Amino acid sequence: MRRPTPNPYNWDQMSDEQINSQLYKVETQELYYYPQGYNPYSTPVRMPCGKVAVRMDTKQALATVGNVYKAIDTKRALDEASFRLTEAEIKHKVVRIDNSSNGAIQNVLIALDHEYNLEPAVGDVLEQYFMLGNSYNGLTNLWLNHFIKRLTCLNGAMSNTKDFSLNVWHKGDTNRQINDGLNLYLTESIKATKELYEYLGNTKIDKARFDMYVDVQQILAGEHYKERIKEETTDNTMFSAYQAFTKVITHEYGRSVASKLNKFRQLNKETNQWEKLFGKVLEMVAVSDYYNARERNY
Repeated sequence: MRRPTPNPYNWDQMSDEQINSQLYKVETQELYYYPQGYNPYSTPVRMPCGKVAVRMDTKQALATVGNVYKAIDTKRALDEASFRLTEAEIKHKVVRIDNSSNGAIQNVLIALDHEYNLEPAVGDVLEQYFMLGNSYNGLTNLWLNHFIKRLTCLNGAMSNTKDFSLNVWHKGDTNRQINDGLNLYLTESIKATKELYEYLGNTKIDKARFDMYVDVQQILAGEHYKERIKEETTDNTMFSAYQAFTKVITHEYGRSVASKLNKFRQLNKETNQWEKLFGKVLEMVAVSDYYNARERNY
């Protein structure tokens, strides 16, 4: 049994004053230069192929961006997401804001109340978060991810599972894109995630059939990995199997983050088909046994 993870809703809620001071407004302005170098009598010339993103409270230039770039107000996106959650009576709070050293990238962590924690197995408490990210340098879009944090090992190792993602590029009607995306997916993602993990926790697996699947799956094909997955699958549920794969990927597979993330993508894609795949594996084994028996008889 894994111990419950710390409840994020015990974190201190950030005040409106703290939030407003860290989520500063950014606007794009025309970009000018001096063809002959600056002097008191020279006339600046507008650059035709770019603008500058300016932090309005300090008038600091954050980055040069393209002409079609449109600054998206992180605070407005946060307020819209908070409004949708409040409208759905989902308790939440902003617990952390991180800004990059030059102020061009912002990340906001939103924690859901403990009543939205999931427990697909006794002692396995999964916390729900939203992470809002934005940049003012033109390199990334505004994004909002709904994810689950789950304990994968008794040493305290955690794994994040992204269950919903909204992406808005810095061009076009950004307000409409944000409103439409939040309206369609925000609260539904919480409901869908709850149903998924209840399914994983309540669905029993036949251990013999699961072991057959582990022997032929290609997510972690090495014999050592296969044996470790079988050992870590303890209570014969879909969730236990999912946790077993997760622990082997995080603790034993490869060294680079990129390779581990690739394995997680394969795992999440295949998990949705496990029941079907377990049945196919049993059919494959039966056919294989049939032909092996025929060969022995000849």
